[in-house]
Amino acid sequence: MGSHRGTTGRSVGSRRAFLARTTRVVGGTVAATAIAGVAGATADGTVDLGAQGLTTGAVVDPYLEEWFVDGARVSIPAGSYAWHGGGFEGATENAAVVGDGDVRLDLTGDAFRNNVRAESGTIELRNLTVGGRPSDKSHFRLETAADAEIVADNVDFPDGAADGTKCRPFYVPRDHGGTVDIRNCYFWGFSDNGIYASSPGYDDGAGGRVIVENCVSHNNNIAGIRIGSDDSVVRNCLVVNDGPAPESRRGQLNMRGIRVRNPGENIRIEDCEIRVTYPEASSAIELHEGADGGSGVIRNVTIYNDASSEAIEEEADVADGWEATGVEITGAGDLSYPDAFESVCTGPGCAEQPAARDGRIREILSADVDPELRV
Repeated sequence: MGSHRGTTGRSVGSRRAFLARTTRVVGGTVAATAIAGVAGATADGTVDLGAQGLTTGAVVDPYLEEWFVDGARVSIPAGSYAWHGGGFEGATENAAVVGDGDVRLDLTGDAFRNNVRAESGTIELRNLTVGGRPSDKSHFRLETAADAEIVADNVDFPDGAADGTKCRPFYVPRDHGGTVDIRNCYFWGFSDNGIYASSPGYDDGAGGRVIVENCVSHNNNIAGIRIGSDDSVVRNCLVVNDGPAPESRRGQLNMRGIRVRNPGENIRIEDCEIRVTYPEASSAIELHEGADGGSGVIRNVTIYNDASSEAIEEEADVADGWEATGVEITGAGDLSYPDAFESVCTGPGCAEQPAARDGRIREILSADVDPELRV
């Protein structure tokens, strides 16, 4: 498993030029009024941490702990900062932490753990790169009340996690009841899923929706993207398994692409591309037996599979509740898919149209990945 887990040290600027970036003011008129009342805020409602004394190389956690409160839009100036792994738990209503340019948070310890919760309105995390390789349980835990939202936009994790750990960039727990929107994010080399967001779909879960858009998952263990609650969506994402991932805490290496784990209704996987060239990787898409009784559609998805695992794996008869349209599967490996899907194209006769048709998202790998780290 050697050198592929080495810190890349690469700039995220070129990747961010490819990914669509959106910026919106937090929460409308009510939130704007609240922000204006935060001590130290500028006229437009932003708390500039540079103006509060934060300098490149300093520890950022105390600044976040002080200023990331309800109604605040916290701006971190471009630069690299030491990060002890916390600071994102203060606000629960209409607040944001936004990197102003390329902002890197370099982990100083062995873990990052942040319970990010939106009680009402919207909580936003934007334009941040998390550097460093955790060796203890780590995640951003994203949870909302029924009418609230969390947006994680352009939050990148390029350095992965250590072997034998329980680490993932994002986790959405059972109690999530609103909407979590993860967009334009890159995550590489994690041991326990890239986006672990299926838990709200359990029988005792709150059933909150998860939307994953324009994200890139690269060599993550267990699953690159894992969903399972009603109306959840994986859209225009690129999943690549072309080399080994770190082993899980239990020593497992089971690299699925997109995994549907729970029986949510009206789940959509659409306009995605999944490329599996590492021989020991698992299925590009897995419909787990725990999703039996749910429903969904796989639409306009391109799979390239060189591995021996089935391209689309079905456990039990889960696919009976699903549809597939515009699905193309090519490659030198197992091109199998569920019998319930009648209109799948397989083999060299398929056009293999890239899901990201403007080409930007597919350039991320060639533009940003150190060739020495690729298999």
